[in-house]
Amino acid sequence: MSGLPSDGSLPAQQEWMELRFNTLAKCPHCKKISSVGSALPRRRCCAYITIGMICIFIGVGLTVGTRDFARRYNATYVSWAFAYLLGLICLIRACYWGAIKVSYPENSFA
Repeated sequence: MSGLPSDGSLPAQQEWMELRFNTLAKCPHCKKISSVGSALPRRRCCAYITIGMICIFIGVGLTVGTRDFARRYNATYVSWAFAYLLGLICLIRACYWGAIKVSYPENSFA
């Protein structure tokens, strides 16, 4: 059985299966990446959506709260841009993790 630990003991197999379901796999032929199991991409997608929305709300709060201040000091626009850009990047990463291909092992050794 290739890929299994060399001693073949049950705790080693369970550790291998646990590690196996929390990783990404790359196809040796086409080099496409897929997730082994659906828990990891779902968890990361939710985390990126949450962080992205928090950053967008912080950006809106900064924009509304410092609107008059920004008219005098143009450097305030940098904080707005940073919050919006970080939120946008996180939402794009959430789309990536939400759309990643999910693979399941053909046979279970547990």
